[in-house]
Amino acid sequence: MAPPKGKAAVASLAVAVIVGWGVYLGASIKTDKELTEIKQEMQIESPEQRIIRLTKAREALVHTKNDLEAKIREKYQ
Repeated sequence: MAPPKGKAAVASLAVAVIVGWGVYLGASIKTDKELTEIKQEMQIESPEQRIIRLTKAREALVHTKNDLEAKIREKYQ
């Protein structure tokens, strides 16, 4: 005898929730590990390396800012 459709739906939903929760936890753990590695690398780097890294980040931000300002000027002129 086949189980009622309601029970099958509940079982399917339960499996989906469990799988979804597992995926979320796995991604969360991976992100935490990556953040820990980045923090450790930043603590190890010398002041000169930090200045170089921050200078590159600043250059990228300035470039993005200039691009956005150019797009705004084009739109409103």
